[in-house]
Amino acid sequence: MSENRNNSDVKLTGLTIIIVANSNNPTILNQDFLYHNGIISKKWALSTNSPPIITPAFSQIIFNNGFKILAEPNRVLFEQLGNEIQEHDFFCADIARRYLLTIPHVPYNAIGINPQGYRVLQNQTSDRISGLLIKKGVWMNFKDVTPNFQVKAVYRYDDKTVAIDIAESFINGENDINIPTMTFNANIHRDISGETNQQMRINKLLSILDSSSQDISEFCLLAERFKAKNSKS
Repeated sequence: MSENRNNSDVKLTGLTIIIVANSNNPTILNQDFLYHNGIISKKWALSTNSPPIITPAFSQIIFNNGFKILAEPNRVLFEQLGNEIQEHDFFCADIARRYLLTIPHVPYNAIGINPQGYRVLQNQTSDRISGLLIKKGVWMNFKDVTPNFQVKAVYRYDDKTVAIDIAESFINGENDINIPTMTFNANIHRDISGETNQQMRINKLLSILDSSSQDISEFCLLAERFKAKNSKS
C-alpha cells in the first residue's frame, strides 16, 4: 500500500501489542522490575483504581495514564488506549522493545500489532456496511428496525496476516448526540517460529516493533477503503 494517508479521516483509539511465547513467567512482571530495568519511567504512577495483580498464572500492571502490561504463561500484552491518538504519540512499541531487550531468553514465537480506530459516517445510508457489502433484501428491515452489521476481512501478504473486524457503532458527540461511525479493530499477525536461533527471533521481533508505525499507517489506509465509492468525504 503506497497511498499517502495525510488526509485520512480514520481516528486512532488504541494499539495493543501481543507477543506470543512459550514458558513465559508472569511472576516477574511487577512495578519494581519495570522501573529498575528502565522499561517504564519512574515518573509513571500505578493506577489507584486497579492495583497490580501478580500470580503464577496471570499478572497485570496498569498505570495512571491507562497503559497496561499483562503477562500470562503463553503471552505478554502491552496496551495503549485513548480517544484520538496521533500516530507519533504511540509509545506502546517502545515499551515492548525495552521489555524484550530485558528478557531476551524467553522462546517467543509470534507477534501481533493490533491497532483500532473509527471513521465517522458521512452518509448514514451508503456508508454503512449494509450499503457497501450486503445485497439489499426484505430482511434488511424487520419490525421497522434496520440491523447493524459486523464483518471480518482477512488479507495475507508479505510475511503477515491482517485480520480486520469492521462494525457499525456510535460515539457520543456534542450535546450528547450519537454520531454514527464505522469501527475497525485489526490483528496484524506475524509468525517467527521458523527462526531457530533465539537471537534471530529477538532481532526479528525488534525489527517488527521498529516498523510498527508502518503497520498503523497501513491499517488506516485499509480502513479508508471501506467507504462508498460515491462518498464525498
